[in-house]
Amino acid sequence: MHRFSINRKPVRILIIAGSVLAILTVVTLFWLSRNLTRLIETTLQKNLGPDFSLGSIEAGWNRVVLTDVRIRRGGPGPFPHRLLIPRLVLTPSFRALASRRIEIKQLTVERPQVLIEIGPDGKVIAPLPATQKQHTAVPEQGNSPAFSTAIGKIELTDGELIILDRHSKRRAAVGISNPKDGYHLLRFPKLQLTCGPFNYPLLNQAMPLSFSLAAPQVGSLTVKGQISPASLDSSLKLSLRQWDITRFRPYYLKPGDFDVNHGSLDGDANITISKQHLNVPGEIRIKGLELKQGGGRGFFLGLPARAVLAFLKNNKDEIAVQFTLAGDLANPRFQLRQSLIDQIATGVASKIGIPVVSDVARGIMFLGGKGVEGIGKLFGK
Repeated sequence: MHRFSINRKPVRILIIAGSVLAILTVVTLFWLSRNLTRLIETTLQKNLGPDFSLGSIEAGWNRVVLTDVRIRRGGPGPFPHRLLIPRLVLTPSFRALASRRIEIKQLTVERPQVLIEIGPDGKVIAPLPATQKQHTAVPEQGNSPAFSTAIGKIELTDGELIILDRHSKRRAAVGISNPKDGYHLLRFPKLQLTCGPFNYPLLNQAMPLSFSLAAPQVGSLTVKGQISPASLDSSLKLSLRQWDITRFRPYYLKPGDFDVNHGSLDGDANITISKQHLNVPGEIRIKGLELKQGGGRGFFLGLPARAVLAFLKNNKDEIAVQFTLAGDLANPRFQLRQSLIDQIATGVASKIGIPVVSDVARGIMFLGGKGVEGIGKLFGK
């Protein structure tokens, strides 16, 4: 009987070679992760400016974890940061580093707090600083090209959107949350976002998007569809459910209007943006409206309050109004909120049987609040 003999020398060589390869692999991945860590930190500081700060970066073989990501904010108000992210997780692809490209399979943003501020002059201050426009010119000799970034999927979980409105017009508005300090504050919890793939520099290609949040106290908002990050060309469906309208009184009540004790708002709309032109057909439904009626004759949305309440009583406590928002987003005179409020007022007026003469209708569509006030003057005597 023959015995099989094993030549131990090749086996030993294979074991040693395999061990060396494993060690080199681990060392390479560690070096790549450390290099990616420095690259991410440098890129963020360059793009986000001096107000950006980062608590720590922890690099593993298959992920990078950033903690305590902040963009500081100066000025009045209770919020010291425009952006606060307790934890941000990246799953990178190391193969793209040699080509001066950052590839991230998934970016998970956990419990972010995002502040959108409206200044006294009405200008919106975004949480992220504005970046300089891309130039197609060839870079000067000696300047290395910036890293491009590709993210397969972005997932934002359990966040909060905060709107700090310090517009000078809000100071005397009915229902302002902080009249002493002159600002109105709205907080939207349960912020969720899923989108991707995303590329930077921005590409003009459609990206799927799903977005949702909870309204203050009760209510929800969902937006689904696709958007191009570069041009903002979009095709989205918006759904609004059970929003408590008392939290938004500074945005629709005018001097002389009765205060609102109760009311909810539902709505649906299709949002299309093409070449910076906005088109939004939709419908809103006001339910359970209760006004704080005092002495004399008051108004709601610039309309006789008694006529509005009488219509509600006879129509199952609901007013449904169709609207269409359209305008050039590049035109600084285009006011989306005012246009919507005016169209709602016009729709309510037609529902309750108040005739809208042509001059008033023209005022509503093109002259903002003057048209609604015109209806009040015509029918409030």
